[in-house]
Order: sequence, then C-alpha cells, then structure tokens
Amino acid sequence: MGWVFIYGTFIFYHQHIADLMAQKKEPPTGWDSDGASGLATMFFGWLLAFIYSLPWFGVYTLTAWIRSKRRKSQEA
Repeated sequence: MGWVFIYGTFIFYHQHIADLMAQKKEPPTGWDSDGASGLATMFFGWLLAFIYSLPWFGVYTLTAWIRSKRRKSQEA
C-alpha cells in the first residue's frame, strides 16, 4: 500500500504540472529536473515503504514470541 501512495503522489504531481501547462501558467521551479527521482520513485518506491515497515515487523515478531512463551508456560 505504501508504494501505491508514493507512486500515486508522483503521478498526481505530474498531472498537476500538465494542467498548469495546459492553462499556460508557470510550473513550479525545478519541475523539469526531477527525471531521475521520478524513475527511482517508479521502481524503488516500494523500498521506502518496506523500510518504514521493518520496525513494525519487529514489534509484531516480538509480540508473537511473547504470546507463544506465555501459552507454553500456561500449558505446563
């Protein structure tokens, strides 16, 4: 889901620039110099979402481990 939001933001930003150009208004400064960052967003945006999720995976794993330990101690 995170990659979808990152990619969607990229698409909507460029759509906004296209709308400004169609209305013959001035686009934002530096709008034409973000080609590499756009490519990185398209192909590696999922990596940002994955890195953000890593601490939450750790919290989930720790919680699952504690719950399994408690179950084993209650069964014994």
